Amino acid sequence: MAKYDQVRIDGITFKPGEQWFLIRAQDRFAPAAVDAYAQLVNGTVPDVVVAEIRGIAEQMRQWQAQHPEHVKTPD
Repeated sequence: MAKYDQVRIDGITFKPGEQWFLIRAQDRFAPAAVDAYAQLVNGTVPDVVVAEIRGIAEQMRQWQAQHPEHVKTPD
């Protein structure tokens, strides 16, 4: 059983047994991971989607800068 096996996300229905992965801004590596995902999907989805993903990474960086006491390496 995963550490976060009971997360509720309004509007999203997961298929039985479907795997998922959640990255929070408090994770030191989150912005880089989201940037890497943007790079992977670049050219396969509309540019506006890639820009939105990159925007999320930037918002994570800003949050980390504003809340350094909460930024940590995952345990």
